[in-house]
Amino acid sequence: MEASATYDALVEIEYLDMVVNEALRVYLIANRVEKVCKEDVEAKGVYIPKGTVPKPKEFHPKRFSKKNKDIDPYIYSPFGAGPRNCIALRFALMNVKLAVIRVLQNFSFQPRKETQSGPYISTRDANWVPLEDC
Repeated sequence: MEASATYDALVEIEYLDMVVNEALRVYLIANRVEKVCKEDVEAKGVYIPKGTVPKPKEFHPKRFSKKNKDIDPYIYSPFGAGPRNCIALRFALMNVKLAVIRVLQNFSFQPRKETQSGPYISTRDANWVPLEDC
């Protein structure tokens, strides 16, 4: 029997939130600037340290855990940042989480015989991410 995917239930699934946020950080919906600052820079009074995002191309959902206080809000901005960010940000995130929950409730994922080290997720740019690394 499936549990209802209520708003309260979706808000309480912290790991799902971390995975969605990391997926949106790594696999941007729209193009934008580089993810890593190669040297310390100060622009218009804003200091940007070298290596702002550690291991920017790796998929690590724990970057977005509640325990991690080191996240700069401007390294994760799939919906924009500041006063002009997307008005439907929370609505969009809830819909993504609901879609993931529905897929997981209705499908099972098994490694194929040809898979050597377990199940993987394929990304749109043909990168393969092992599920155990997520």
